[in-house]
Amino acid sequence: RLDPETKLATKNTEETWKVIWQGAWPRLIDKNPKEREQFFEAFISTFLERDIRTLSNVERLTSFRKFLVALASRTGQELRINKLSEIAGITDVTTKRWLSIAEAAGIIYFLPGFYSNLTKTLTKSPKLYMTDTGLAAYLCGISSPDELASDTNAGAFFETFVVTEILKSYRHNAIEPKLFYYRDSKKQSEIDLLIHRDGKYYPVEIKMSSHPDIHMIKNFSELEKLGLKIGTGSVICMTENIKYLSDSVVAHSLWNL
Repeated sequence: RLDPETKLATKNTEETWKVIWQGAWPRLIDKNPKEREQFFEAFISTFLERDIRTLSNVERLTSFRKFLVALASRTGQELRINKLSEIAGITDVTTKRWLSIAEAAGIIYFLPGFYSNLTKTLTKSPKLYMTDTGLAAYLCGISSPDELASDTNAGAFFETFVVTEILKSYRHNAIEPKLFYYRDSKKQSEIDLLIHRDGKYYPVEIKMSSHPDIHMIKNFSELEKLGLKIGTGSVICMTENIKYLSDSVVAHSLWNL
């Protein structure tokens, strides 16, 4: 059992949003905003002009860029084909094809909804995540960490960062994780992340708060009703100290993933 008084190796709120806004590309470490902007613009241009046109025969590059903006604006949200089509100004058929291209290129990640044969009340629509929050912020025209921290989509960006960091940590160790999110059909109960490992499901809530509390894990009990084997739960947030919210749920900093 962890010592609740243990001081975690963490970053403060300002530092955290700087990393989320800047992105995870090694070449962006310690770069100024202008250099960051030039990097992402060059990345998008290369991605569109070379990779997309060559590999996928996409001729409408301007429309595809609008599609990337649509993806960025919807990161951390449940996939809605019609909404993406509306934002990008393309048909649903084109949206589905371009989603496949973006996924194959590693630009996006789909987190599947949890589904069990024990029940038909759980959603099967995936959640969409950009794999780099810096690129997503650039596409959305967010010009600083402070602007991102106060944006209406700040929670979605924070969640995106946590989910993709967990995904990367598994893949870095040559493991393809079994990750899901939980939401019932009435959308009354939701758990941000379920990690399936060694026959158990580990529930995770993701919160921007520095002060986690027991109300954040109220939906964890829903999993017991499904007859699942439940592992230790987590709240990943901006806390500085480890905090037990129950005997089986611990809150800790995202910087200790």
